[in-house]
Amino acid sequence: MLSQFSSTALALVVCMASAPALAQDEPAPTQMYAVKSGDTLNGVVKKLYPNSPLREQLLSDALKSTNPQAFLKGKPNVLLAGAMLKVPNHVAMLEQQYKLFSAPAPGEDASEDSPRKWVRFP
Repeated sequence: MLSQFSSTALALVVCMASAPALAQDEPAPTQMYAVKSGDTLNGVVKKLYPNSPLREQLLSDALKSTNPQAFLKGKPNVLLAGAMLKVPNHVAMLEQQYKLFSAPAPGEDASEDSPRKWVRFP
């Protein structure tokens, strides 16, 4: 019984060691979205990030800042049909928001007046 367990554990360790590096070592592949006629910014956000814990406004702003060429000049919420949107990495946005609210690192200012104590709304 022990030998079966040992061989299974060894096989698992070998598989994990030979697995490709995680997202921290390699950049995530860029995802693209083709804007169709009738698409709205909010509709695209809901389609691309259906169960995101982040606010819709934050996701919309990320799409706008990443793809300024895909919007009608003077109307930042009007998408141009046929434009290709570069989709921002959702995991990176989550990590960025997490860093804003995480505990201060050793040696950082943790006093009452520290910006870490300020209330932020993502």
